[in-house]
Amino acid sequence: MGFIFMIVGSMLIVSPVQEIVSYLRWIPLVGGFAAGIVNLGISAAAATATIVCACGVIGTSWLAHRPALAYTLFAVSAGTYAWAWMSQRGRERTAAPDSTAADDASTNTAADSDGDEARDDAPTPDYNPPNLD
Repeated sequence: MGFIFMIVGSMLIVSPVQEIVSYLRWIPLVGGFAAGIVNLGISAAAATATIVCACGVIGTSWLAHRPALAYTLFAVSAGTYAWAWMSQRGRERTAAPDSTAADDASTNTAADSDGDEARDDAPTPDYNPPNLD
């Protein structure tokens, strides 16, 4: 029962943000889809936070009477937090621009590149094609 109340409470906390996001629906063609995706993300974040908090609180209350159940709930709470943290960290890595590619692009200008030079990241051919001149 407490878990359900925590979910309802977290949804009530994020409902003003979801109401603001609902104004995206006024954008023709993509607004409803964009609002749905953002609301899904907000709901998923609220649900993740609720699972972590609820398992922590329920596990603490069971610690004196049934330690095995409490430790299981603590493990679920820690696992959910670790999963959310690792997935956020993975998104940050894929969103970060590659600094070596930016450095290579900035040093290569049109004046010093006539198009005949091979790029460093280009694959090398397995054979030499015949000269047809």
